[in-house]
Amino acid sequence: MIAVNSVHDCKTAKWFPDLDKSEIQLLQAQVDTWNGFIFVNADVSSEPLSDYLAEMTDFFGQYHQDWDSLREIDRWSYDEPVNWKLIVENYVEDFLFDIVHDSSFKELYDLDSIQTLHTGRHIKIPISYNSKSPKGFYEKFWEEGQVSYQGYIFPDMMINTDSENVSIFRLIPLGAESTRVEVIIYQSPSQFADVLYQREVMRKENDQFMEEALHISRKIQAN
Repeated sequence: MIAVNSVHDCKTAKWFPDLDKSEIQLLQAQVDTWNGFIFVNADVSSEPLSDYLAEMTDFFGQYHQDWDSLREIDRWSYDEPVNWKLIVENYVEDFLFDIVHDSSFKELYDLDSIQTLHTGRHIKIPISYNSKSPKGFYEKFWEEGQVSYQGYIFPDMMINTDSENVSIFRLIPLGAESTRVEVIIYQSPSQFADVLYQREVMRKENDQFMEEALHISRKIQAN
């Protein structure tokens, strides 16, 4: 490595004799991790990540799986003609669940228990499971008294925990009127061993959930 760098330095000096390498270094950034996720902030003088996340660390810390052990098992995306902020407003709207997601959420969650709790820039959304076990795919995961810890981390991350996996919605603005919603599914080693991930079932259910939510967002954007 020393020899290669020496040759490179010699060529740099020959081809660019007036180049001051101290003036062209890469910009510094603040980098930190939380629950296995990497956060990058271009403002090196900003607050530490732990302060930025505020109460979200304790909130998601209640989830019964080890966050650092989660591994990605699936990923796909939706490109929508909607400004990203409308999707955020949709996600954190209390009344949305009972009205818009009545068919997709009703069997699994107690919709009357849903709360959207502000903490700094972010929003915590604890959702209790129904007292009655659902039928079908989710029946084997149901536990009375269990809570799904969901929430929005400003500006572009939505986290949803369940017994069988964790899903992340990541918003990527493509323009003023266009957003890519990236869906990433994670499982811990124990979840991976105990639960056969059914890709087609998961994607079909997410397609329904996203269509319910984005249908409203598209209408708002069009207006």
